[in-house]
Amino acid sequence: MIRKPVSVGDEFAGDYVPERGINYDLYEPGLLESVLIFSIGGGLSAGAAFLFYNHLWAALCFSAGALPIRVLYCRYRAEKRRWQLREQFRDLLYSLSASTASGRQLDHALEEARENLRLIYPEKALICMELRRMTLEVRESRVPVDQVLVSFGKRSRIEEILRFSRICSLCRRMGGDMPWVIGRTADLLVEGIDLRRELRVLTAQKRMESVLLTLMPLMVLLFLRLTAFDYLSVMYETVVGRICMTGALIGLTAAGLWSLWLTGDKG
Repeated sequence: MIRKPVSVGDEFAGDYVPERGINYDLYEPGLLESVLIFSIGGGLSAGAAFLFYNHLWAALCFSAGALPIRVLYCRYRAEKRRWQLREQFRDLLYSLSASTASGRQLDHALEEARENLRLIYPEKALICMELRRMTLEVRESRVPVDQVLVSFGKRSRIEEILRFSRICSLCRRMGGDMPWVIGRTADLLVEGIDLRRELRVLTAQKRMESVLLTLMPLMVLLFLRLTAFDYLSVMYETVVGRICMTGALIGLTAAGLWSLWLTGDKG
């Protein structure tokens, strides 16, 4: 266990910092996954550049687009992992609420929740790994359960987990009615998670539409190259045509990134 000075103004930080823990802000792909990302991303970037410039050197230069594609992919996987953890945390709230309502202390409720969730999720599930880490820290390292929960919330950077951990920490310090507080908080947070799920379902169609709209100009350009290449020759052989193609590529890339930002998970 590592200890550090408490930062001024952070009333929930305590002085506990875990030795290990998943950083949910970062996703590091494995070797094989990285090779696939660079291969597919470089191929797509080179293909798009060849469509717009009809030049091999342009395609080779734009193959470096695999680097920003890797960044976008890692962000997507990190967001997906946080969403999976949020969904699994929903089941943890049900278990903790039921255990504390029956008279168990919060640390014992975590132990029971670990056993309950092992019946639903595999051992390698995110929530199971987090519960195993938290229960070991509470039982063997004698770390207060509220500090372990706050550390979990800070690492996850998930709004519902942060709120729950800070409310539990405040209730434990102030001596509040822990079972009632946990039950009421769990009900409110579960409603929020359900609302996020409904919004995600409603925006799924928009996300698909944005992908199709981004790919449509590429499909039209490919169709024209295959059926009426002479019609596009002026765009490849003149300076004005290349400038127009460059502007179109920049606009298409900006529109695609903007649509990803609009339809992405802001939570």
